[in-house]
Amino acid sequence: MDIFEAYSDLFEVTINPYGMVINFNLSPASPRSDTITVGRIRLSWEMGKVLTFMMQRLIKKRETETGVSYPIPADVLNSLQIAKEDWDALWTSPPKFKG
Repeated sequence: MDIFEAYSDLFEVTINPYGMVINFNLSPASPRSDTITVGRIRLSWEMGKVLTFMMQRLIKKRETETGVSYPIPADVLNSLQIAKEDWDALWTSPPKFKG
């Protein structure tokens, strides 16, 4: 079986009572172009929660080990309707993980 690999610089998450779909997209090459969906992943709610936890855990571990932070610009947070306080709380509040 071939393993699917692609680059994405945009994403969309759609939810329903049974789970979620994450569409990974490429931004348009020109203003007259459409975005291109390069991949679509369907997840259960449980998988989405575990994936979210593991991604946060691994990113925090990487930032701690390397001393390098990966800041997200305020205009990006604003475009996603994420308050700066909520963003900061997400990355500062979790307890130290043991594993």
